[in-house]
Amino acid sequence: MLPAIKEDILAVLDRAIDALSSQDFMSLSELSNHTIHDASIYQEDDPLTLAVLMYALSKIIQRSVEQGQTPPTPLAALKRARDALSEDDDNSYRAAIKQLLRTIVTQDSQLKLYIQDVIQKAKIKKASKMHEHGISVARTAELLGISQWELQDYIGQTTREGFTDERALKRLSSARIAVKDSTIVFDTGPIISLTVTNLLWILEEFKMKFGTSFALPIGVKHELVDKPLETRRFKFEAIQVQRLLERNIFSLVPEENIRGRALELLRLANSLLSFKGKPIQIVQQGEMETLACAIEYRASAVVIDERITRLLIENPLGLKNLMEKRLHMSLYLDMRVLKKLKEELSNLIVFRSIELVTISFEVGILDPLIVHIPHAKRELLESVLWGVKLAGCSVGEDEINMIVKKFAA
Repeated sequence: MLPAIKEDILAVLDRAIDALSSQDFMSLSELSNHTIHDASIYQEDDPLTLAVLMYALSKIIQRSVEQGQTPPTPLAALKRARDALSEDDDNSYRAAIKQLLRTIVTQDSQLKLYIQDVIQKAKIKKASKMHEHGISVARTAELLGISQWELQDYIGQTTREGFTDERALKRLSSARIAVKDSTIVFDTGPIISLTVTNLLWILEEFKMKFGTSFALPIGVKHELVDKPLETRRFKFEAIQVQRLLERNIFSLVPEENIRGRALELLRLANSLLSFKGKPIQIVQQGEMETLACAIEYRASAVVIDERITRLLIENPLGLKNLMEKRLHMSLYLDMRVLKKLKEELSNLIVFRSIELVTISFEVGILDPLIVHIPHAKRELLESVLWGVKLAGCSVGEDEINMIVKKFAA
């Protein structure tokens, strides 16, 4: 374990032991957030596991106290973990933490499902915090072992973007051109945004109206269809995506056709920024497969909903500034890597599901949804824009208001 991580974990454990002694579950939640800084930079299991454990303990103790039940007593286990780490016995520390997590889950058969749900929600919440610090949705989902469907749903419901996208009007103009008789490559996020808002069908309309071709890398299809089909939640949404694949609305791009370029983009992106010589892994391979696909097949555009990957393409310096602000520390930017990234990505045109929805309104695709209510067209446009925003598309409220005023005043 890295010395910096070990020092922080020991400090968190000492404070957690004090908090547990007084049943101060609010402090445990704050300690969980503290470990996310290390998790975002180093992306190792130890701070991630501790962050999830602290959050889960805070919720379980809170519930026990509120219901007049005896709260769990993990003090002895935390002390064993702290003592092991103090003696540089990393393996015993990890064993103690894992045993504590198992004990929490199995301590009460009646609460087992509740506790499992708390731990799952803790993972989603911690992944969301990492995303706020500048790590992509796909990368944080991968680190915490959750699906992008779960994470994007949470981010959409909890995040209120406080920025104005200076490229908003340009994106819309580019999207109008890109949807006409050309090929567009999709990242995972926009498909999720459109599916959970019952708007995935507009892609069929675009194909019929404009002859648009939509491409999905195999890695994106794996996240959208294969993984959720093995679960209960989001299985129905996965079936909807599979339906479009079977109807040839989406064409699949084999991994072997883009693997080399994707791996090179992944290497560049994840070595762009570093802290004390430690490169920060910003993105995941699937996202870079999307970009590689767009480059290799000379697609007219790539559709990406999340802000982090778009910043990597359009404004890497802005991404550095965002991460420094959220992490409260200075990061090193490798100028040679930056130059290579710009050479690879400078010709990519990027837009979001919000632009697709706006154009579908503009050209009449959404007209069948107009109902007999006051200001029906404005209400429809506003509702679908907020729908994709709350489903995870990174767009500011000012931007939505601007679009509504321009197209449905």
